Amino acid sequence: KIGIPFAVIDKKNTIHNFGGTDINGYVQKTHIHVKVRQLLKVGEKEKLSKLIEEQTQYTTNLTHEKQALNKKTDELLTELKQQIETMKVERPYFIQKILE
Repeated sequence: KIGIPFAVIDKKNTIHNFGGTDINGYVQKTHIHVKVRQLLKVGEKEKLSKLIEEQTQYTTNLTHEKQALNKKTDELLTELKQQIETMKVERPYFIQKILE
């Protein structure tokens, strides 16, 4: 872990990071450099990965909701069929009039 680093960017869009201090406050003599384009690519990959994860979660949620709705629809259809059968027994003339 480096604290208080010093960084510059050159004409070729390369970031140079020089030294800093470690956790104990000792000076670190390091030189790290990376092209800005590489940093942006990493950021884009992270964004894309996060987007894919969100879309996967959304699809999973939709699948669960669809299953719940299908179950509820089946329950309601079963109940409706039972009510129709009850109506046939209680009032057979009513069903015939509807069918005509």
